[in-house]
Amino acid sequence: MTEIYSFGILPVIAHAWNKDRTLDIIIVLDSEWLATKLISDLPSVKVITLPKSGGVVPKDAAKDKFRENKIREYFYGPKNNICPHVFTIEFNEIKIYKIGAPQIPDSCLPAGMILKNPYNKILPIAPSPALVHHVLSVSSSNDPEQLLTKNLLGFVVVQHVDSDKRTLTLLSPQPNVKNKLLIVSDILFVDMK
Repeated sequence: MTEIYSFGILPVIAHAWNKDRTLDIIIVLDSEWLATKLISDLPSVKVITLPKSGGVVPKDAAKDKFRENKIREYFYGPKNNICPHVFTIEFNEIKIYKIGAPQIPDSCLPAGMILKNPYNKILPIAPSPALVHHVLSVSSSNDPEQLLTKNLLGFVVVQHVDSDKRTLTLLSPQPNVKNKLLIVSDILFVDMK
């Protein structure tokens, strides 16, 4: 079971199995590899493999292109008639956060300890070159504890991080970021303009 969990595959199964060992049946959709892995790691559990429904459409390049075009429209307008601003901001002028933490299996926690919902956890992020091309949300909040409940003012894209000068270069529809609390997302936008 630890091997399955370490690959990040179905942490819900790992959680259910580690919690009380009452898992009877697992249904796997369209993955012979995963079904074989589960059968070998959980011999007491019945694993049923089913094909995907005919209506299931995998995420494709068209959806990725659509999202990229919508992000481009946000910064450049529908007909490339808007000129976004590129500006540099110092690390100490902003605070960057990520919402959501990796889930820890119950078996790794001290006995009797129960974690709060990790998906709502607010984690500070240090500016680094790993943020390049990430879309960041600009929060209307001035308090990190209110990031989950306050509105967003807009979005910026990190174009460059200079660790030596401790600055970020941002692409923004406005000339400056008024609010300094930013939320990092997993969405990337590579600006080819």
